[in-house]
Amino acid sequence: MHSFKISTPGKVILHGEHAVVYGKTALAGSLDLRTKVNFTELPDESSDEIKVDFPGVDCSFVIKIGSLMDYFFTEGSLNEFDVDFRNKVQEYVAKKITFNSTAQLLSLEAFVYLLVYMTIKERIKLKPFHLHLTTQLTIRAGLGSSASFAVCLAACFLHWSYLQKGVERDFNHTDLEKISAYAFRSEKIMHESPSGIDNSVCTYGSMIEYRAEEPIFMLQVPKMKILLVDSKVSRNTKDQVKRVEQLRKYYPTIIEPILHSIDGVSQMARNVFKKMHETPENDEDGWQSSYEELKTLIFINQKLLSALTVSHPKLDTICADAQNLFLAGKLTGAGGGGFAYILLPPHKKEEKNQEALTRILKEKGFDVIETVLGGEGVKIDK
Repeated sequence: MHSFKISTPGKVILHGEHAVVYGKTALAGSLDLRTKVNFTELPDESSDEIKVDFPGVDCSFVIKIGSLMDYFFTEGSLNEFDVDFRNKVQEYVAKKITFNSTAQLLSLEAFVYLLVYMTIKERIKLKPFHLHLTTQLTIRAGLGSSASFAVCLAACFLHWSYLQKGVERDFNHTDLEKISAYAFRSEKIMHESPSGIDNSVCTYGSMIEYRAEEPIFMLQVPKMKILLVDSKVSRNTKDQVKRVEQLRKYYPTIIEPILHSIDGVSQMARNVFKKMHETPENDEDGWQSSYEELKTLIFINQKLLSALTVSHPKLDTICADAQNLFLAGKLTGAGGGGFAYILLPPHKKEEKNQEALTRILKEKGFDVIETVLGGEGVKIDK
């Protein structure tokens, strides 16, 4: 019987949110807050049951393998990997599985989609198994939780298919390409029109540079510490995107230069990250100089996003408190709520400001998490 664990990072958009919608550059990095799956084949194959737990959305369910076979694996249905296949998945979940929320429904649809699709594409022999998936990510908060979920499941089913064929190894580049592509298909259920940013970061880790309709470019960057601060304000991505769209429609001569400036910030930040990757670890002056450049770019970007009216008083408070202690923060994602990130200095001698800021923000009711930016992508945990 096969049993294994897989984990996947979350993601944070560093620069380029909103501007990326209009063909500008975006930078996104992986977060060392991970989604983890425990997979175990069950000993009694006669049970015909797949048992799944998603505690993050308060969801546990059992699927009969026979019902999957009858619904999806009948003659003439094996090539329905378009809208018809997606509709069939949605019909199956609605008829066969009980759910109580939109988050549960989307999770169930993504699970069934990946399981069935990959069973056919990777020639998996369906057997009873138990899958338990947990996450350190706040769900639906702009930290890539749905992509991390999808990448984790895709990696799980791909690894299972290899084990069934007697292949046991870590993921190589070809495997990662497969995983990202499978997860991207699943993301279409969650988001309809995903950009490809989230599943790429969650698969490969580190940092990516993205521009619409161009290949995603992987960046080698040093690991850096950040504070993630939850504004505790709910956000709606579609509303925020619509807000900028309306501003651009009515004030094009004002908004276009702002979007162009955000693009410039993204490109300059990319160049600084590249420079840091080439800076020796013992070159403290070089690291500090690059850090100061990144701080300035973060400060500028937050002001530009505020000009687009996608910030929020709570986010402004977080960023102002950071600036008062010689740190820099900005919103990440759609804005209007959600999270801000604050880049931390590279040297421990400056930790006092970080500790003071954390205390101030917590006193104001914000949740603060210290994590690492630019870490590993999806991996088989030993």
